[in-house]
Amino acid sequence: MAGYSHHGSSIYLSDAINTLPDSAGIPYSDPQVRQDPEFIWRSRLTLRRLLRGGFRACVDDHDISIYTQKLYANVQRRHG
Repeated sequence: MAGYSHHGSSIYLSDAINTLPDSAGIPYSDPQVRQDPEFIWRSRLTLRRLLRGGFRACVDDHDISIYTQKLYANVQRRHG
């Protein structure tokens, strides 16, 4: 990781729970999408993920299929 620097905006998805689809057929309860969130929000999110699911949960957060599902659920809720 030496020499790595992130380019562009950081996009974070909250720790949304993959529930059964709601009455509109949308999974994931209340996913939040934040662009360049503040350090405290990112730290709380990361700590909560580590405490709930260990290192594996944080790795799963980078699974493109889960990421895509959360984004799709967010779009469906916002634009029904």
